Amino acid sequence: MLPIANLESLPAPADALRGLVHTCDTLDAAFFAGARKAVSAVDASLLNDMAPADPTKVSRTLAWCDPMNRFGIWVLWWPPGSATPIHNHHCSCAFGVYRGRIEEVLYRIDDNNGGRVTECERYIRTPGYVGGGSLDSKVIHRMSNPDDGLAASVHLYAYHPHQHVNSIAQSFLESADLAS
Repeated sequence: MLPIANLESLPAPADALRGLVHTCDTLDAAFFAGARKAVSAVDASLLNDMAPADPTKVSRTLAWCDPMNRFGIWVLWWPPGSATPIHNHHCSCAFGVYRGRIEEVLYRIDDNNGGRVTECERYIRTPGYVGGGSLDSKVIHRMSNPDDGLAASVHLYAYHPHQHVNSIAQSFLESADLAS
């Protein structure tokens, strides 16, 4: 994590992080639009000196937390074949892909199947992609690394890192997973 006291004294590419923090300082009800803009401004060289905490599973590195408790910025590391559970979020969020590819599968609640979910869209997100959703969008998704190299993405979540363990509100089972 980059301590706030040292943020101003860091050399480039920390300028990109300072710009990201400055952009996020203006967030309010338009969080998602501001977050997408901020994530798209990240300089990918910020990742050069970072590495995953656990190279065998999806892991997160906290890059910065807002001292006013509004948001946190994480780098997510995606080893080959790794994936999140199917989930939604308790907050607005934006993410940008910076290394490798991330497959994002979107789901909808299957009202006829006890609250399980059904796949409705599938995308391959490549470096430069920025997306996510406001809390109102009620996004349910699973993200994974379909390739054989390490992928990395930067995520901005509208909660302070000390308020929650992560951004996941609820995990879901897919309707096709019924029989076991």
